[in-house]
Amino acid sequence: MRTLLTTIFFVIAIQAHSQIVDSLPGDPCPPDTSEPKMKVYPVPSAARIRIDLGNCGEINNKLLLFAISGRLVATYTFPSSIIELNLTYLSKGIYYARIINEKRTRVCTILLQ
Repeated sequence: MRTLLTTIFFVIAIQAHSQIVDSLPGDPCPPDTSEPKMKVYPVPSAARIRIDLGNCGEINNKLLLFAISGRLVATYTFPSSIIELNLTYLSKGIYYARIINEKRTRVCTILLQ
């Protein structure tokens, strides 16, 4: 029962966390506009993840991938607003991706099954 409650808590926390978008002053795509938001799919995934930054994506995006423990797992650099990751080398679990470019920092949650 405790494991089930813990799992439910993490799913709720993930859903809330994936809604977070940090923006900087003067950001051309602040979160309160009708601009497309970042999309992460499929969630959950077995190994391959696609992150679409929408119209707010910049070139030279840097992605930092963290395990739920906070340990840095990988670092990637992408030249476009669409990021495709092959995560077959990772164990099942919850990961956080921090995507950084010149104008903003975004965070999303990745769930591997």
